[in-house]
Amino acid sequence: MNFSLLDGIPFTIGCVLLYTSCSKANFSKPFFQHLLRYGITSNHLASIVVLFIVFIEIICALLLLLAPHYLYSVSIALLLFSIFTLSSLLNKFRGYTYTCSCYGLMLPLSIDESIRFNVAYMITLMIYRFNLLDPHLKLNNDLILSIGVVSIIFVYCTSRSLAQPFFDFSPMKVGRSLPHIFKEHFNPPQQPYILAFMNPDCEDCVKWLKPLKDFHQEGVEVVVIVSKDHNKNRLFYKYKLHVIKPLHYFWLVFESPSIYYIKSSLISQKLKLDDSIHTLER
Repeated sequence: MNFSLLDGIPFTIGCVLLYTSCSKANFSKPFFQHLLRYGITSNHLASIVVLFIVFIEIICALLLLLAPHYLYSVSIALLLFSIFTLSSLLNKFRGYTYTCSCYGLMLPLSIDESIRFNVAYMITLMIYRFNLLDPHLKLNNDLILSIGVVSIIFVYCTSRSLAQPFFDFSPMKVGRSLPHIFKEHFNPPQQPYILAFMNPDCEDCVKWLKPLKDFHQEGVEVVVIVSKDHNKNRLFYKYKLHVIKPLHYFWLVFESPSIYYIKSSLISQKLKLDDSIHTLER
């Protein structure tokens, strides 16, 4: 393997880390909630872990992209993926199926997939590490300052995105028409109906099982959207069930569950857990 091919290793992994840090900085709530489910009992500690991970990820991403021949760029990345691997192995041993969204919302990997990805990244980074042209390269002060400023901005965005996305690009807004993806891939009901985004590995979605059942029994049709095939999808078989790609799912909504009332192809209202047939905007 020549060095020009090896140069693609830090660029690829840098792009991966840039995406994962951007995903968390824009909406940190899913990552935060996963940390709480995985045993961090303090909200304050979970918030600190979220900010720290984003800070390290963006620094590592920028170093790999802007200073790929710098020895510590690779060393920090190896340390980061080692921590991710150990965390995934621990969660696998504890019986968890899915990761804590470390790779971003649009890549909902299983524990086994996450471990394979992390090990592959570490192996390629070690190959690159032993073929560095200049392992003694030093960073200039301007680059260090720029990376520091960008990292602080990312941490600030992360701290402000726990309740809702910092940048909300979701097309599912009340008063808007349904996105064309529904007309292209599904056959939406003509009468008013409930549109529920219910990821099967989402623990909070269980709270919506009874309200959806009540709506269904009251004669309101229910359409359920999930992002992957899963044995828990059997909970929704009584409704119209559609499986879409994670890329499409998390473009439409940032979190699960997200429940909407659709009337005449318009998003009439976003429902809360205490809504009932009497609160629907007829």
